[in-house]
Amino acid sequence: MECSLPIHVRYNECDPMGVVHHAAYPVWFEMGRTELLRVQGFTYKNLEEEQIYFVVSTLQVKYHAPAHYD
Repeated sequence: MECSLPIHVRYNECDPMGVVHHAAYPVWFEMGRTELLRVQGFTYKNLEEEQIYFVVSTLQVKYHAPAHYD
């Protein structure tokens, strides 16, 4: 299944040169995961009510190009 979520880089996510700080990406990944669940008919709230939890134990990212402000 494919899912799309437009993200506009905000000023506070960037360094003075307008390049996104690496700490912003995991937040966006989580937004994507939440939206993918939503389009499949699930929500975190419903899953947690069923005692189902997602835990990120490892995160490895290979950056190909920087994202920039706006």
